[in-house]
Amino acid sequence: FLYPKYGFGMIVDKMSEFIGSKRIHVNSRVSRLVHSRGRLDRVVLNDDAEVEVSTVVNTLPLTLSAKMLDPPPPPGFEGAGDWG
Repeated sequence: FLYPKYGFGMIVDKMSEFIGSKRIHVNSRVSRLVHSRGRLDRVVLNDDAEVEVSTVVNTLPLTLSAKMLDPPPPPGFEGAGDWG
């Protein structure tokens, strides 16, 4: 198993260098993931700020991410990410 020498933060630091730090929101709490036509359109933060997105890197468990979807997933989806 390979793990970054100085921790997971190294991955975020390198992504920030590559993408540009002005386009990355770190240490932000997400309240909703707004989607349409099979794609995320916006991320709503806990302070109600809305960020339009084209790409999202999400490290949350699938079950938690699904609870944030707006509109919610179809019935029967709730247990789709429970593998254990």
